Amino acid sequence: MAAVSKEAKANHARLHKELRQWYKDHGMCPRCKNWAEPGRVYCKNCMKIIRARQDLHDPTGEKRKLYSRERRRRLKEAGLCTNCGKAMAVKGQVLCPNCKEKNRESQMVYNIRQRIKREAERRRNEQDKVQP
Repeated sequence: MAAVSKEAKANHARLHKELRQWYKDHGMCPRCKNWAEPGRVYCKNCMKIIRARQDLHDPTGEKRKLYSRERRRRLKEAGLCTNCGKAMAVKGQVLCPNCKEKNRESQMVYNIRQRIKREAERRRNEQDKVQP
């Protein structure tokens, strides 16, 4: 087996990272090169495989929960956004202005959907009462 220089390893790692990023940027799964799920990095098959591997090592999810709690605590102490971990959080809060706006928008969409579901359920109940 031939020895590989540190520069060659570093160059290979850099190229691999750039290639993975290219696939992500173009909506392709960097693992199998199929189309990724909308809004995701991986395709459905690869996500199942990755989740199965994670569940094998942590079936109850306790390690993930512990990691999330610890990450959130560290970010709060540092004054960073607990969502993205990059920008400074708004004073006295845990989210940066950008994440706060995204959260507000998604919450509004969720509330509208819930209102529509409740209204449809109410109408169905009214129709059931009218019909014997």
